[in-house]
Amino acid sequence: AVVSTQSTGEEGEGAHSSSAGKHTKPMFLKDYERETILNKGSLVVDSDEEDSALQRGGGGGGPSYNQEQEIAKRELKAALNGEEEEEDEPLLTLRNKTSEEKEKEDEDYRRWLK
Repeated sequence: AVVSTQSTGEEGEGAHSSSAGKHTKPMFLKDYERETILNKGSLVVDSDEEDSALQRGGGGGGPSYNQEQEIAKRELKAALNGEEEEEDEPLLTLRNKTSEEKEKEDEDYRRWLK
């Protein structure tokens, strides 16, 4: 993978003379990675997710994985405890079938038996 570091200027005046006079060295992936490491300092990441987290400003300042799991566990327990106090209505209710639905179900069952 070659990345060009040559900036494209205005075309027209002197475009041929500047490209003929200057030979820029092509930038390879290794060179790009080296430049990135030098520019970022010690904030080198391996995955895109971590890279995007660093760009958003969340670079290492957030809770660790275990801390996030503990927070999620506490929030879930609090939600469940709060839900148990509000048992005015049952979560599931039994629905009574109409006579038309019962007849259709019986008919379907008889057809299936044959």
